[in-house]
Amino acid sequence: MRAFFFALCIAVLPVSAQDRVLCLYKSGEQTSAQGNEIAWHLAKTLRELGFEPLYHDVSAGLPSPEVTRKTLGVLSWFRTAAMPQAGRYVRWLADQLAEGRRVLVFGNFGAFQDAKTESWLEDDEVNLFFRPLGWQFNGRYTEDPSVIRVERLHPLVDAAAHHELFEKPAYYLEFRSLLPANLDLVVLSRRDLPDSRSTMVGVSPYGAMALSPYFCSESGGELAFVFSLKDFLLAGLKQASRLKRGQQR
Repeated sequence: MRAFFFALCIAVLPVSAQDRVLCLYKSGEQTSAQGNEIAWHLAKTLRELGFEPLYHDVSAGLPSPEVTRKTLGVLSWFRTAAMPQAGRYVRWLADQLAEGRRVLVFGNFGAFQDAKTESWLEDDEVNLFFRPLGWQFNGRYTEDPSVIRVERLHPLVDAAAHHELFEKPAYYLEFRSLLPANLDLVVLSRRDLPDSRSTMVGVSPYGAMALSPYFCSESGGELAFVFSLKDFLLAGLKQASRLKRGQQR
């Protein structure tokens, strides 16, 4: 009865800017507002937490200021690295942080490469967004499994249930943690490079990122997250201290 009453209250309250989350997808990845990773895997939990997803196709252009003003934060989950006008998108994301909105990145960041010119953005361009978020992107990509290791897993990460993710890391990109307040949940490093700690999953005071494939595994078509999805979304969208109940190891 209590759960029903709580759900009923959420249903009748008017949705405000503090409730809406702007959820980005790319129709160029053969997805739609009804069929995308956020709709499939995150929307139900967002609604349970009292957030209302508002979908936008970035393949068709960036959201207008009128749309973004009505949202608490921005959430993306892309499959590929290329985007039309990728540099403009990165600057737009940085503007969202500057205006006080939280930004959560799931999957592929989605804007490392300009889809029209096929040119890759420079690290400094990508960092127009990532540095204000709390991490510095340094590239240094490798798929060589012999040099990639799991440097640290936070106790809130369910490593045992997702051992294949961490026993055989798929790739390495460097995202160096910048802020003492960051909670770095999954950290990789390279055996062949000094000082190469890289956060693949983490929460900052300004949002969060969970980069594929280090935040979930799939079984029978269902995704199993390496963390409490509710706590992670709340920490990224509103309460940065929400996940700080464990101790790093």
